[in-house]
Amino acid sequence: KIDQGHRRDAVYAGLFTAAQAWTYWFMGLFMAVAFAGLAAGQLMRGTNLRGFLLRRWALAGAACVALVLPGVLAMAVAADSGDVPGLGGAGGWTGFIDAVSGGKIPHLHGLMLNEANGAHIIGYTPWLALCMMAVLHPVTRGVWGVMLGVALAFAVGPAFSYGSFEEIPMPHYLLGIHLVPFMERLWFPYRWVVVATLAASVAAGALLSRLPPRWRCLGAISAVCLNLLPQYQHGVFPLTAQPWRMSSLYDEFKVRQGGIIELPMMVARESLMYQPIHKQVLFGGMGENAPVFWPPAFKHKMGNHFVRFLRSAVRSESDTHRFEASDLEQIRREGTRWLVLDRHGLMRTVAKTGWYRVDEEVRRGSAERTVARITSALGPPVAVDGELVVWDLDGGQPFSEPHTPTSDSLSGLGWMGMDWVSYQATLDARLSREGVIE
Repeated sequence: KIDQGHRRDAVYAGLFTAAQAWTYWFMGLFMAVAFAGLAAGQLMRGTNLRGFLLRRWALAGAACVALVLPGVLAMAVAADSGDVPGLGGAGGWTGFIDAVSGGKIPHLHGLMLNEANGAHIIGYTPWLALCMMAVLHPVTRGVWGVMLGVALAFAVGPAFSYGSFEEIPMPHYLLGIHLVPFMERLWFPYRWVVVATLAASVAAGALLSRLPPRWRCLGAISAVCLNLLPQYQHGVFPLTAQPWRMSSLYDEFKVRQGGIIELPMMVARESLMYQPIHKQVLFGGMGENAPVFWPPAFKHKMGNHFVRFLRSAVRSESDTHRFEASDLEQIRREGTRWLVLDRHGLMRTVAKTGWYRVDEEVRRGSAERTVARITSALGPPVAVDGELVVWDLDGGQPFSEPHTPTSDSLSGLGWMGMDWVSYQATLDARLSREGVIE
């Protein structure tokens, strides 16, 4: 409503953009860029109101800056002191010119890289229909169409890659990376698509509102059905839920106390959700798979020879790293007691390596081989629950039934929950969804 004469609407636009930036900095950036596109559309259409519109948009910008400025200053101070990880890639005008001239382009998670992942909530047909209507219809193209186009252009990220087109530089995005403060830390540009979805949805609503009442209802129902069809085809309608079963081993960890190292390292795992229940220290937590966030002490800890042994133990085709008793003792002094191997997580990690497609026996025996390697260095495990195998670094007694380790639970394939052929097919399907294999 900025173009309708009320100052408060301009102030609201600025304040809510700033409030969004306080909750998630980059969402504030998304909205600011989207509003810039919206303002450009209004200025191009309203030739007789340009002075008025410029004053209103300036008021919106001033309100936004006033509220967000304390946060920006605090961030700038932290960045200057080196307390913000992940910065240092912006090179100003020199970096921008180098990037568009064939220099290094950061590999970020743009729309073309990520659009095939996750659940298909909006299929290609309704999405393209919405975009075409917003961009082409005279009622919406000058405002919501511009906003949609701007958002999609930034959602692509710093480079466009599709089919035979690879790493085509996107100058507008590269300009932002090198000149807009903190934008280099936006590693997931595809999130920008949320603004494009908003613009397309508002455009659709604006067009529906112009239809006669009886056609308006029919149009709304048709849009909903068109959207539900791809959801049904991809198995996400009716909405699905993922059940999680926490192993009772974690309840035992809570009773016996002691920090936990989980293998394989540097991967996302569902067991992070269990920490509020067992309340024990995790070795790396969520930041373990993002080295850029490692504080110096944790980076030093990852260099411990025992930790390096554990990381090498899950790499079935390489030799294990040597460690001394003092390396293990250092880890124990810091409160770590339990070593937990997730064999499902191990196999998913193994499946992504290049040799997965080479030797089936190597693939099939990966979990058993890892268990044997760790056992030869630490002694037998003290507990097993399905895919989980546990060693006690303090040398405690084995857990009681049903978690007492047996030769079958350690060397057999029963933990897979299915035969090897079916398990391998499940891994292949997962890798295909993630784009690792075709």
